[in-house]
Amino acid sequence: MLNQKTHPFIEIGDESKIYLEKIVDGIDIPWGISFISKDEILITDKKRYIISCKG
Repeated sequence: MLNQKTHPFIEIGDESKIYLEKIVDGIDIPWGISFISKDEILITDKKRYIISCKG
C-alpha cells in the first residue's frame, strides 16, 4: 500500500481512490501522455515539447 504522506490521493467515489506520484519535473502544461511500453512513457507539453520518461 502506498504511503499517503508521500503519495497523496484523490477520492473519486465512495470506494475509489487515485494515487498521485510525480514522475518528472519541468513540464508547464502537460497535454498528452502515451504509454509506449511498461517502462516508458511519452509526455507532450502544450508548448509542443515531447518528453520521454523511463522508469
